[in-house]
Amino acid sequence: MSDWVRLGDRVSFHQGDATDLPFSDNEFDADMTIHVGMNIPDKDKVYAEARRVLNPGARFVVYDILKGDSGEIFLPVPWARSVAINHLATLEYMRSLLTDAGFTIIADEDSTERSIAFFQEQAARTAQSGRARITFHPFLGDDFPQMSVNMMRNLNEKRIRTFTFVCR
Repeated sequence: MSDWVRLGDRVSFHQGDATDLPFSDNEFDADMTIHVGMNIPDKDKVYAEARRVLNPGARFVVYDILKGDSGEIFLPVPWARSVAINHLATLEYMRSLLTDAGFTIIADEDSTERSIAFFQEQAARTAQSGRARITFHPFLGDDFPQMSVNMMRNLNEKRIRTFTFVCR
């Protein structure tokens, strides 16, 4: 995919364990996670590792789904079919995880309302055209339609939130 945007010579991908990164201390100038923590119970290790591999003062950005204030989520969702692999953190817990790992949170943003608007727009386009412009059905399987319904219900009922943290 990097070649599509002409960045293939500037980007490399490594598969590994987020709780035990295969990199040296202070190796990176920036780090980010996008929808990572929802399936990892040992979040403290993830953020400690992120801190370890960053140069002092470097930026760390987290965009994740957090547990909302309105009860348990409806399953399945795109990241979990069962409670056994659903590891959402609350907003307060995320803040403490990041600061306990040595980060200073310099900005945070609740994007839940924008997420709801995005999914509503996608649903409207699908209804109008008869087919989805974006779909994860091929790799999430036949229960993807139910996952989508549950995702929207969870967002609308504030059972989940989308949140971004910018740290240093």
